[in-house]
Amino acid sequence: MGHALAENRHGLIMAVDISAATGDAEPVAALRMLAYLKARHRIRPRTCGGDKGYDSGPFMLELEARRIVPHVTVKDGKIGGRFIRQRPDQDAIAARKRMR
Repeated sequence: MGHALAENRHGLIMAVDISAATGDAEPVAALRMLAYLKARHRIRPRTCGGDKGYDSGPFMLELEARRIVPHVTVKDGKIGGRFIRQRPDQDAIAARKRMR
């Protein structure tokens, strides 16, 4: 899969990544590209937008740990996700934060 991380206001592509097409490839690639921006260009975005495919508890908690506010559409029902340090309580924590 090909991934691109774009600046929202002007549509400038900030980072690109290639990965295998697994069920969690997009959120993993997004975190990798955000880390690249910080390491290579000293850019730390304040927000990160995404569609319903990015609503996994671990992804949203990782953004929060990096002090990035997630602007992610969240599906109704249980928050999914199986990548990055999955713990049973992460979905519940992310769901509570979603309700705020």
